[in-house]
Amino acid sequence: MKKTLLLIALIALMASCAKQEPFNEGWRFSLDADSTAVAPDFDDKEWRVLDLPHDWNVEYETSGVSGVYRKHFKTPGMSSGQRVYLVFDGICWQSAVYVNGKKAGTDTDGCNSFEYDITDLLRSSGDNVLAVAVNNGQLPDSLRNYASGICRNVRLQVLNQTHFKRSAVSIITADISAETAKINVALSMDGTADCKVQLEVFAPGGDVVATAEDNIKADAVKNFEGVTINDPKFWSPNLPRLYKARLTAIVNGKVVDSHSTSFGLRKLDCDDANGFTLNGNSLKINCIEINHELGSISAASSRRAMQRRLEILREMGCNAVRFTRIRPSEELVSICDSIGLIVLDNTSVQSRDIDEIMDRAGFKKDAFYLCKSQWTDDLVLHLLPHWNWAEGDTVDVIAYTNMKDVELFLNNESLGKQELKEGDLHLMWKVPFKPGELRAVGHSFDDIEISGVLRTAGKPARLASNADRYYLASDGQDLSFVTVDVVDAKGVRVPDANNKIKFTVEGPAEIVAVDNGDQCCHESFHGTQHSAFNGKCLCIIRSVNGKSGRIVVRSTAAGLEESEVEIFAK
Repeated sequence: MKKTLLLIALIALMASCAKQEPFNEGWRFSLDADSTAVAPDFDDKEWRVLDLPHDWNVEYETSGVSGVYRKHFKTPGMSSGQRVYLVFDGICWQSAVYVNGKKAGTDTDGCNSFEYDITDLLRSSGDNVLAVAVNNGQLPDSLRNYASGICRNVRLQVLNQTHFKRSAVSIITADISAETAKINVALSMDGTADCKVQLEVFAPGGDVVATAEDNIKADAVKNFEGVTINDPKFWSPNLPRLYKARLTAIVNGKVVDSHSTSFGLRKLDCDDANGFTLNGNSLKINCIEINHELGSISAASSRRAMQRRLEILREMGCNAVRFTRIRPSEELVSICDSIGLIVLDNTSVQSRDIDEIMDRAGFKKDAFYLCKSQWTDDLVLHLLPHWNWAEGDTVDVIAYTNMKDVELFLNNESLGKQELKEGDLHLMWKVPFKPGELRAVGHSFDDIEISGVLRTAGKPARLASNADRYYLASDGQDLSFVTVDVVDAKGVRVPDANNKIKFTVEGPAEIVAVDNGDQCCHESFHGTQHSAFNGKCLCIIRSVNGKSGRIVVRSTAAGLEESEVEIFAK
């Protein structure tokens, strides 16, 4: 039996002819506010001011089941006949949206993107009041405690009367060969006027490689079938090349809308004889189950935080992800497309859970190296556990590796060489503990030598910090993840250190969250301090919108030498 697997659609990216503004900043919020809070004249001056996305579960110790968000805004500038749409990428879970006290609509699907035409609810001038009531009281705890609030992005769009339905544009690879690829482009129109629709397809390098056009009736559906692309550049995990389709709507000789969608040329098949194939070539699926929860940030959507997690999975050799519990946003799927991850939708394939691979803070667990040794051609030699034990202990020392053989040394004395046999996932030695240095030396099948080292740590002496990125965009959304290790006088991380670490930030950035990756730790993610776990701690900082300059993140702990990292926003 053969079947073609469905891949979740790619993100649709807005082009010109539609005015869109981010709508995440300057909201007011109250937990468990009553129904009067949706009235336009309700006094919200004492409410908390915040920016979206927002998940109240990660912030409040009490498990409130309802909350109200309010935003004051001016009516956007519009030409005659234009319409204003309010677009939500997702609200967890049951929501009702009011504009100036009038209901725009309701939604009950926390991972559903939806929009409301609010043109007729706006005031001709002056202040408008948007209120979003979220109530999760009817949900089971498994969902309610997972996420609560406006957890994804919000946008305000001004469109002409005739425009493309953004959510209805889709592109499917209909047929592929080494010489040509054929795609089907489906679209729907909104509006009252007939129009001409032009399609242009751009190659990854930017050249136009295919065109088509047709006349479409108002509110009609159109499918450009069999659009041919010669000399196709296929998408794959190792070469995630993306094409772009640009749609243009023309009424009476004037452009009224334009819409662009990125896509990859690919076809994933599965049959009993060949297993999985991508573009006709055999493919081993290395899949990780993932959800949209982002540790200390929780379910509040963050492109950079999710990108970090997905990049760690790609480094490990993962080439496919399956989202659990809720559907991913288009933004998350676009990240997967750009870095080479296949998004599987309800596909039967063996997979690992992301919690096996990394902890809540995104720190790599030992299983990361096991997977990397099996899923990549990189040379891997990872020793575990740590090397801080008591005299007389016998320790099972494990090496996750893909080397031909590995020899283990304790304080330069050989403990024997072992060969990796077919089917082995690791090598193991039983070693009586002695303080000092445990070194593994491995030789590849090409006789390349690499080593892995564990050292006995002394008492905590200082902090050592580093950032996953040292340059941030000054857009108020970009993040840097600063990792702080508690180390001894020689720079060896102390594996049982749990010192309380305090963080300060100088310059155009703010602390978003602090964490240590310990699932059993109940310290707050918010604030400026957190205990280390296994000698590690994390501070997440975010740039300030519109402000550039030097940022210094300083880490201090009682009795230890402090540390700092320098980051620049531009």
